[in-house]
Amino acid sequence: MAAVVYSDEVDVFKIPHIRMKQIVCEATEKISTTNFQDNSSLYGLLSRFNNIFQELKHHEEVENKCIMGKLQLRLTNDQIAAIVKDIHKHSHVREILFLIKRGFKTAKRKKTLLNVLNYESKLRRAVNEFEKDFFPHMRHEEEVFQPLLMEHFSYEELKIIKEKVVNLHVAFSESHSSALSHETDNNNFCSEYEWSSSDSESGDNETLVDVAQTPERPLAVPCSSQKTKTQLKSQPILLKFPPEVTLKIFSYLNPKDLCRAAQVSKSWSTLARDGQLWKELYPVRWIFQNDWRFGVVNEEDPCDCNCPGSFGTLEEDIERLLQLRSSYADVDADVDESYDSDEDTDGTSRTRTMRSQLGRMLDMAKNLLPYVGKNVQVLSLGCCPLLSNGLVFKILSLCPKLEHLNLAQTTVTDSGIKGLFRKGGGSKLKVLDLSGCKLLTDKTLNKLSSSLGQYTSKTDIEEGVHEYTLTCGCMADYYPSNISRCSLQFLSLSGCYQITDAGLMSLASFGGLPNLQYLDLSGCLNVTAEGLLNLVSVCPSLDHAQFFYCDNIYEGPYPDTASGCQNLECTNRVCCRLAE
Repeated sequence: MAAVVYSDEVDVFKIPHIRMKQIVCEATEKISTTNFQDNSSLYGLLSRFNNIFQELKHHEEVENKCIMGKLQLRLTNDQIAAIVKDIHKHSHVREILFLIKRGFKTAKRKKTLLNVLNYESKLRRAVNEFEKDFFPHMRHEEEVFQPLLMEHFSYEELKIIKEKVVNLHVAFSESHSSALSHETDNNNFCSEYEWSSSDSESGDNETLVDVAQTPERPLAVPCSSQKTKTQLKSQPILLKFPPEVTLKIFSYLNPKDLCRAAQVSKSWSTLARDGQLWKELYPVRWIFQNDWRFGVVNEEDPCDCNCPGSFGTLEEDIERLLQLRSSYADVDADVDESYDSDEDTDGTSRTRTMRSQLGRMLDMAKNLLPYVGKNVQVLSLGCCPLLSNGLVFKILSLCPKLEHLNLAQTTVTDSGIKGLFRKGGGSKLKVLDLSGCKLLTDKTLNKLSSSLGQYTSKTDIEEGVHEYTLTCGCMADYYPSNISRCSLQFLSLSGCYQITDAGLMSLASFGGLPNLQYLDLSGCLNVTAEGLLNLVSVCPSLDHAQFFYCDNIYEGPYPDTASGCQNLECTNRVCCRLAE
């Protein structure tokens, strides 16, 4: 028997079903060509899948409210009415949306191969089951429920229902696609906040209202409802502010709130990443102390010479390094897997917390600094637990205009701090605190001196414009501006016991440090009076009271006015007296 053909004016299923078939086929094709082991490919799949299955979820909600709900009220047969009521009860859409949400964590955290394969299997199975049920379900609606609608509703009533259904579908498809593209741009901006889908547990009415309140976009089908048009045009007044006003408002937010604001819209995402808002970074305070404030805090800094930072004994250092490596091996374990036992030990809890904190540090380097790093002037990483060389290198290489850098009490080595001097970086340093960095050697001082001392000038001569390199001191009498180039005013190498006279000689090169006022060499066991004298001879601005070196060095510079070693009462820094 041939299928009954209904007029397009009253066929409430035809247009929505064409759209649903199209996006389901797209989903099937996309999952078949996705490499789940590639984060970029997986993230692209999940972003599109979220769009598709949110639209499918909305399609079911529209059918429930605008078609099945009305039909149920007209039916007199209780059994048929019950079938109509539960038509979407066993849909796989919510299950897939849940898997998509978990998948974003997989793509974000780079899980082990076994976990990736397991997730791929679950998602493919869920999509296959959905596809197997969905096409017969649509055919059932067209062949069973459309005749029931024709039987219990007038022609004009069906035209109104169809128009409302189509308008709601088109409005959602247009506006939600735009909103999801904004969220994709903002995703991973700050790891503190997971990507959030719109798969809420709210009722059907609430969902439809949310759709109506999205910003207006051109619709493929004209909408005759003035109310719907008005709702589509409405948007929060905050989104209508000029960029400069919004930026001023954002300047009063803390880092956590800026991350949240960046997820609202594409324009807010761009403004929230404006470099003027991120001139000072205090990731240790934010992440490890949960103190989300910009700027210098008046309270006493907990990172001092008694702070263990990243160090213990040599054996403890090795043990903690091994623990770190093992924790990274499973850093992407699902959250629910982490809490599968109520008998959680303190050690396990600390490990879980450490994974989370280090993950946020990595996300900051990966997702925030590429946008704002060139504007960062102050960076404080002092006493950061288990700060790796790779992470330090990446962070410093993205912040070429640093003026204030604190790496005190960390395990950073010469290879890690090398990132500071990439592509001309480090030349603007005014404050450099390397206190307690006992793995640093003269190589770092040589790089520092080269970065601070050399610069390129341009001069016009008859043949054209040529570049030549000068140092801070070699032609200071003729070029006074050279002195302003070397801007370092504060340098602390306290406890850096591997520093030698060769390193101090490097600092004395390229014209020295003409603006240096504070110098701490406490605990530098391998420097001599001769090395100190050579250095201070090119530091004319040095404040003697702010010049610290070991008490065991005799005939050192300024014996009557310089200060002694500051590490006598420090438990976590090298001191010549304690070594006796």
